Amino acid sequence: MTISWSKEWFRGVEPPAFGLDFSDHSIKLIALEEHGKRLRLASWGRASVPGGLIEKGEIRDEAGVTAVLQALLHDGVRGERLPSRYVVLSLPEQHSFVRVLELPALGSAQLSEAVRWEAESNIPLPISEMELGWEEIVSPSGREAHAEVLVAATPKKIVASYLAVLRGAGLMPKVLEVESMALSRSVVPGFESVEPVLIMDLGETDTSFVIFADAVVQFTSSVSISGAEFTRAISGELNITEGEAEKLKASAGLDPGVDKGRVASVLKPLIDGLVAQIKAYLQFYREHAPPGHVHHTQINQVLMTGGGANMGGLAQYLSRRLNLSVEPANPWVNVLPQPLKEVPAISYQESLAYATAIGLAIRGVQSSI
Repeated sequence: MTISWSKEWFRGVEPPAFGLDFSDHSIKLIALEEHGKRLRLASWGRASVPGGLIEKGEIRDEAGVTAVLQALLHDGVRGERLPSRYVVLSLPEQHSFVRVLELPALGSAQLSEAVRWEAESNIPLPISEMELGWEEIVSPSGREAHAEVLVAATPKKIVASYLAVLRGAGLMPKVLEVESMALSRSVVPGFESVEPVLIMDLGETDTSFVIFADAVVQFTSSVSISGAEFTRAISGELNITEGEAEKLKASAGLDPGVDKGRVASVLKPLIDGLVAQIKAYLQFYREHAPPGHVHHTQINQVLMTGGGANMGGLAQYLSRRLNLSVEPANPWVNVLPQPLKEVPAISYQESLAYATAIGLAIRGVQSSI
C-alpha cells in the first residue's frame, strides 16, 4: 500500500528507482535489484547534514541540502552504480497526516470527491494547501456497503522544497511517500499483519510511532524524545564528551549491572516518558480502532527501528514495563532469506537506521507493495 503522486511525472513502464531518506542530520540512500525471486542490495550511501539545513523535517536551506545530496551522489555511493535517476522519496512524518476513512461504497469519481470532502474534516490544515494522495483498501470486515480509504497529506510547501532539492541534484521523483509507510514496508513481514503492531522509530531528533494492521498504516504520531536527548543527558550528568556518551548509551544503556548503573540511572526517567507515550497510544488504539478492526485492537508487539534502538537493555526494559513483546525490528525481513538480518556491507545495528530507506527502495523495484 502506498500513497504517491508519481503519475504526475511519469507514464508508461515504470523505471527502477532507489530509496532516498532525508532526516535533520543525514541523507541515506538504498538501491535494491531483483535477484531471482528475491531482492538484493545493489547500492547504498549516507551523508551527514550540517545543523540548521533541515529542522524538524522542514528544509531551511535548499541550496545547502542540494550540495550535500550532490556530494553523496558523486562520492558517497557504495556498491554498484545507481539504477537510474528516479527516486522514491520519503516525506517527513512531522508534517504529514495519515488517516483511514470509512466511506459509503461509491464509484471512482464520486469516491474521489468524497475523500476530499471527508479529508477536510480530518486533516487540521486547509486541503487547498496540501498535496493529497489516497488509495482504496480492502476492508477486513468485508462489508461491501462501505469503502475504507487510506489518505496521506503533506503541505505543498514542504513537498515543493524537497522536489527543488531533487531537481537541483539532477534527480527525478518516481514516488513520494510518507515515512511511516516506507518504514512499515521494511519491517513488517510481507507488509501485512492481521494483528496490530506498534513500530517505534527512535531517531536522533524525534521518535515516531506507527500502528500497522491489515496491510495498512492505521495511526502515526511523533514526539520530541530522541536519541540525541539521551546522549546529551549522559554527557551532562557524567561530565563526558557526547562521543563517549554515545558509546556508553549503546554498551551500558539501561543495564543496571554495567558501570554501576550510572548510565541507567540517567536514562530511566527519560525512557519512562517514552513508556507513558506508548501506553497512551496502546490505549488510544484499543478505544478508537477503525470499524472492521474491533476484534483486533490489542497490540502485543512493538518493533523498534532507528539508531536509538541500539541502546543497551532498551528492549528488555520496555518489555518489562509494558508487559508485551518488544524487540529491534529486522529491516531486511522482506529482502533477505530468513533468518538473516544483515548484509556484509551494513551491520544489523546500522541497518536499523536505514529502515525507512530500505522500505523506499523496495517500493522502487516492486510497485505492487
